[in-house]
Amino acid sequence: MSSLSISHIQHCAAYVVKPGKHLTGKSLSACVNGSIANLSPDLLTFLKPFYLKTSLFPIEISFIPENNIQTNKVRDMIHLIIQDQANFQTNSEQLAVRLSQSMDKRSNTVLLIILVGTSPSGNRLVLLTFPHGAVLSFKKDSASTNVIINVLSDAFSQESAFFKAATYDGDISSRRSFWKGYVEDKQAKQQLKGVSNYWIDDFLLSMPTLKSSYGTSLLSKALTSAISSSKNIGDKQIIVAAATTLLSQKNKSLTFPQIANDYLPASARPMFLKKIPSAYHSDPFVIDTSQLLRTINLKSVEIDNAFTISGPVNSFDQRVKREKLQNGKTQFTLTGKVSSTKLSTSRRKRLE
Repeated sequence: MSSLSISHIQHCAAYVVKPGKHLTGKSLSACVNGSIANLSPDLLTFLKPFYLKTSLFPIEISFIPENNIQTNKVRDMIHLIIQDQANFQTNSEQLAVRLSQSMDKRSNTVLLIILVGTSPSGNRLVLLTFPHGAVLSFKKDSASTNVIINVLSDAFSQESAFFKAATYDGDISSRRSFWKGYVEDKQAKQQLKGVSNYWIDDFLLSMPTLKSSYGTSLLSKALTSAISSSKNIGDKQIIVAAATTLLSQKNKSLTFPQIANDYLPASARPMFLKKIPSAYHSDPFVIDTSQLLRTINLKSVEIDNAFTISGPVNSFDQRVKREKLQNGKTQFTLTGKVSSTKLSTSRRKRLE
């Protein structure tokens, strides 16, 4: 699809959505205000990159089946919005109400845009949220029940921390369509827990597909948790050494149980696996070693391909000093108290 016109976006709805978690009835209804939106040329121009560029949605997600059967209430809502276009406004409003129910008082009021149209796959639905009043203005059309959206600023960046979006493509006639989608959630990347997680977890009832990036993110958090929770200094050292070893496992496909059993001491395995959603335990992924190095909060130096000095990044440079020698080599000095001394003949013996 190389250009955008009204024939591509068949319907647009817009809703001002306030946090409504734990509210019901009229109190919840009062948190949602909107209707079908008029598609002006300026609005279409603004929406064009969001509708066409799937590269703006880098996180692949899958709907979570309910009760171990192939059904999901949000997937059903999205399917109905696309299929039942005669009731587009009513069906879209139900989705807006669900968004409100997913937002607590920590969340800011947003403008939700729902777009439905055609795509190379057949049908496309795009969800966008913007800070209310900052990017687009919202007002009721006095001549109809529709709403009028005007572009206040076309400088909104997809890099903004407030950018949340989702897109779903498929053939509406196929039962297998619309089980997967692609989203963006800048806040969730920056703070992996809390206010921003409502977008994927609560609102969309989905979970990211275990790709290399997401699997590495989970690995980093689980290793960090295992290190901080371990009370045995020897186990801490083994976990740090394991993290260093994993940094060398480029392009190797592993599962989380494999990592736990092959790299971690027995005492650390339960805490490590507890931090990994059980749905991902059997899924292999390739470790993104550069991402792991950035996020694991460890620093290491390898010497002569035989010796490794590793430790927490926040104290590494204070404990480990390096000095250039005249022969071109580097002398390292590590200052601290010796906690233990071990001779390991194999990694398996060390881990058990």
